[in-house]
Amino acid sequence: MDERAKTCFAYKSGKCRILDINRCEGSGCGFCKTEEQVMQERAESLAIIEAMEPMHRDAIDEKYFKGQIAAGFYKKGTA
Repeated sequence: MDERAKTCFAYKSGKCRILDINRCEGSGCGFCKTEEQVMQERAESLAIIEAMEPMHRDAIDEKYFKGQIAAGFYKKGTA
């Protein structure tokens, strides 16, 4: 495991919480990101969803977020 993996958001208690693997692949892994990177990506994704036409936005909200976007659960910068 490389140094970058030690700061990965998914690496906790010696295990990857995202992938079912025995050994961390470190910076070669597509999921190896810092907590800050993950938060930024989630905020960007949420902004794209919020900019959609209401019909499409609401369908995505119901299917993947169980109505939590419309309820205000996801706020800018806290995604």
